[in-house]
Amino acid sequence: MKIPKLFGWPLFLGLSACASQPVDDASPGERPATDTDEAGLWQMLERDEYKLQTSTGVVRDPALQAYLESVLCRVVRDHCADIRLYVLPGGGMNAAMAPNGMMLVFTGLLVRLENEAQLAAVLGHEAAHYVKRHTLQRWRDLRARTATLHTLTVCNVPTSRPWPRLSRRASAWRGSVPSRLRRKAPTTGPFTEPPK
Repeated sequence: MKIPKLFGWPLFLGLSACASQPVDDASPGERPATDTDEAGLWQMLERDEYKLQTSTGVVRDPALQAYLESVLCRVVRDHCADIRLYVLPGGGMNAAMAPNGMMLVFTGLLVRLENEAQLAAVLGHEAAHYVKRHTLQRWRDLRARTATLHTLTVCNVPTSRPWPRLSRRASAWRGSVPSRLRRKAPTTGPFTEPPK
């Protein structure tokens, strides 16, 4: 069945409106219900985290680990027990946060930071992604947009202009958080105050 062009774009707009459903902030100690898509995402990441825990590629320096965790706990307070921090070797100035509470900090970032306040800002920024569930929101948004694209393809709606760009973005996404969410992270929730 071929849907006329005039009908295709309202259908697209209606379906894509379902794409961005807001999610609530994570509460301290909260785990997703087992029958949710979030639980499935956590399960995949917990397998990855187990591989990371048993890997020889993790920096295992007890003094460094204790210091980083102390700074992290001063910043995130109630969520301290929810976040597990791993230091990985790498020259990149980067840190990452998984939606299940796994935080990765690269040594390239640590050597470039000038003081504890900068470290606290980075750790707080990453923790805000966890608390605000940015990755889950992005993952759901991507799934909804992909479903919309498949629906329009099945309905034989002409997909000339914006679709190739959406398709490339969807296939290129690897769990990163979009810049619009990154800009929100440092100023949200309990992370607006500097650590004491």
